[in-house]
Amino acid sequence: MTETAAVAVPGARRCRARNRAGDQCGRYAIPGGVVCDRHGGRAPQVQRAARLRLAELVEPAIAVLARLLANPDVAPAVRLRAAVEILDRTGYQVRATPLLDGQDARAVVKEQILQLLAARRVDAGDDLGGVDLIEPTDDIDDDEQENQ
Repeated sequence: MTETAAVAVPGARRCRARNRAGDQCGRYAIPGGVVCDRHGGRAPQVQRAARLRLAELVEPAIAVLARLLANPDVAPAVRLRAAVEILDRTGYQVRATPLLDGQDARAVVKEQILQLLAARRVDAGDDLGGVDLIEPTDDIDDDEQENQ
């Protein structure tokens, strides 16, 4: 028994085929298909038709997600999930940024600033327009520790 035929998927359709007694087959149809694997779902032309059927649903599904994103009345969590789904299906990886403590955050920000300045130097031909890069001092860290 294949996994697609045995496991109930929310919204999955039942196989349209009839058994010898004339009753409808009790198995689940292949994804995008109308019959289970025992009633022709393994045939290449049936699998191709099922893939095409699913592909035709992509644009309407994205349109629904786009309406969710554009609707300010929809809960932010739902809108975020819709955005993640769109990005995931278009090949962009959504990565969770780990929480950083104060020291790590400073190091990350400093590195990003240095990268931006280096890129700007290349674009401007080494001219920063009078901006000097100042290294942070340890005085800032000492002041924070006294306040805690």
